[in-house]
Amino acid sequence: MAADASQESITGTLERILYVNEENHYTVASLQPPTHLPETYQYIPNW
Repeated sequence: MAADASQESITGTLERILYVNEENHYTVASLQPPTHLPETYQYIPNW
């Protein structure tokens, strides 16, 4: 999927995959940002 103006880019370390729906690829993951901020949970479409 090509990036467009409605999409954002995030940077960090993928800590763990918490949930994946095999049918539609809905993914919930734990992402640690490059700075020392709290963990972020992000929906990742089409993983």
